[in-house]
Amino acid sequence: MRSSPPEPRFSLLNLWLLCLKLYRKCFCRASIRNWEFHKRYQGGKRDFRRLQFLAVDLRGIDLSSINVQGANLRQALNLHEAQLKGANLTQADLQGVNLSATDLSYTCLARANLEEAILSKARLEGAVLSRAILRAANLTEADCTGVNFSNVVLDYANCSESVFSESNLSGARLIGANLSDALLNDTNLSHADLSFANLTNADLSGSEMNQARLLQADLSRTHIKDVNLPQIQTDSGDASVKRTANPSPSLWEIFFGIYSRKSRKNGS
Repeated sequence: MRSSPPEPRFSLLNLWLLCLKLYRKCFCRASIRNWEFHKRYQGGKRDFRRLQFLAVDLRGIDLSSINVQGANLRQALNLHEAQLKGANLTQADLQGVNLSATDLSYTCLARANLEEAILSKARLEGAVLSRAILRAANLTEADCTGVNFSNVVLDYANCSESVFSESNLSGARLIGANLSDALLNDTNLSHADLSFANLTNADLSGSEMNQARLLQADLSRTHIKDVNLPQIQTDSGDASVKRTANPSPSLWEIFFGIYSRKSRKNGS
């Protein structure tokens, strides 16, 4: 009687190869070079997700018409000269990239890595940067009007003279950030961490700061007209802050009771 061949066993080598394949598929990006990108782009291809761009010249390319979610654009060339308005850059890796004076309005940068990126004088009006990483990024004089910065990381970022009017910074981390001379009027800063931040001469009028942390923040000449400060955390712990009739008391005066003493003295 003829015996049937033995069933192949799933060896450890096969298991290792399968795990390697899954790892590459889930975590590793395939690379694409300049000639290959332009060949695919001119051929009508628009799906470039999770690719690593190696010396790809993006000058004049309309990125709003292609899918670059999760792509590594650190080594892309002339990215600041691409058409980025309205582009989907969700989870894109843009660490250290120069995007100064670039129009990024209405661009989706949710969960993107923009650590140490240069965004000085960039236009970000209406953009989405929720949960993005902008640690030590340069946002000086950037227009961030109406931007969704919820749960963003802006630790040690330079945001001096930037405009954050009507933006959502709820749950944001701004530890050690430079916000001197910044416009933060009508901004949602509830649950934001502004510990050690520089808020010198910043305008916080009309902003929401419920449960915000301001431990050892520099509040010199900070404007807080009509700011909602029902409960904050200062150097002395939790503090309930009441509104006053004075239209322009400083945060420093409110936190440490200087304004309260002045009011009682003037009223007596």
